Amino acid sequence: MKKEPVDIKVIRLELGFTQEDLARKLGLSLSTVSKWEQGVTSPSRLAREKLE
Repeated sequence: MKKEPVDIKVIRLELGFTQEDLARKLGLSLSTVSKWEQGVTSPSRLAREKLE
């Protein structure tokens, strides 16, 4: 299932995470999470699985 930018932000906020927290938990850069939430890029299949 494709995660829309708003979905990623909602998931992150429900977890009580900052973008930096989420990036750290997923082993990614802050820039990557920010770009997801802005709709600039989309999470990889592996990242989407981790978000579920």
